[in-house]
Amino acid sequence: MEIDYNKIDSECRKMVELFNRIGLKTKHSCAGHNKLNCNKYYIMFDDNITDEMIINFIDKFENQYTHSPFLGHFNKWYRKCNGKIISNWLYEVTIADYKTNQKYAEIDFNIFTKNLEFGG
Repeated sequence: MEIDYNKIDSECRKMVELFNRIGLKTKHSCAGHNKLNCNKYYIMFDDNITDEMIINFIDKFENQYTHSPFLGHFNKWYRKCNGKIISNWLYEVTIADYKTNQKYAEIDFNIFTKNLEFGG
């Protein structure tokens, strides 16, 4: 299925495109909004994204202290839906207000693209 990037929050488009391009298929995203409890920047990965795929992605990056250099984080979200326990991986930035989180996600995007190689 072709993704209509015009329907994605403009602040998430580049990151969603990057993740999809490297094989980490995405499902939902939100750049956060100026509403109560709506400051989180997140990208939800598709149901078929495995722990190993996320671990392999994270393992490509480290700073001088051998830590991940990201401002955002990767979490697995478990919930009950239609009587079943389901889960999806998320990339999230939840540090501050929604505008600052968007800026931090942009910094992470630059870290990701600087360190990844993918074909044109």
